[in-house]
Amino acid sequence: MIDVSKWRETQKAVHATAKEKGWWDEPRPDGAIFALIHSELSECLEYLRNGNQPDDHCPELDGATVELADAAIRIMDYAEHRGFDLQEWMEGVIADGDMLAEEGSDYIPDDDGSALFMIHYAVSAAGDACVRGKHHSKDLLAVVSLAILDMANARGWDIWHAIEVKAAYNKTRPVKHGGKKF
Repeated sequence: MIDVSKWRETQKAVHATAKEKGWWDEPRPDGAIFALIHSELSECLEYLRNGNQPDDHCPELDGATVELADAAIRIMDYAEHRGFDLQEWMEGVIADGDMLAEEGSDYIPDDDGSALFMIHYAVSAAGDACVRGKHHSKDLLAVVSLAILDMANARGWDIWHAIEVKAAYNKTRPVKHGGKKF
């Protein structure tokens, strides 16, 4: 079973860190946020293609798991910014026995490239809905979140540990690290 029990609490914590570090000092375009989620997923694929070496910032963990955790962290931060309770929706999906929440569901393919492609596709749909202000944008973002958890779960990756380690690392970063516009 996919564990979503820590999502809400973690979502609040990562958003607090992002605000503290200056990420939300200026308005952020929704499209840019979703492009950055895509970037994290692409970095996950690059780690997998190159032997899944230890992560640059959290060397006790493999890079692919950390990059997938980074995608989840970006989603959590954005969702909290928008006031979306993704955990509530995901718990409903699990309670309903939806295919996304079933152990061994075939929503996320077995091969890594196809799995990441499917998650990219879901990120694009969620991003499109958010950018266009559609009422179902929260639901689509929750689908992405479940897909990330499903991929990690299917591969035996401890995504929650990676999220905790990366969130702790993010707290040590300087305010407005990198100084990038978005």
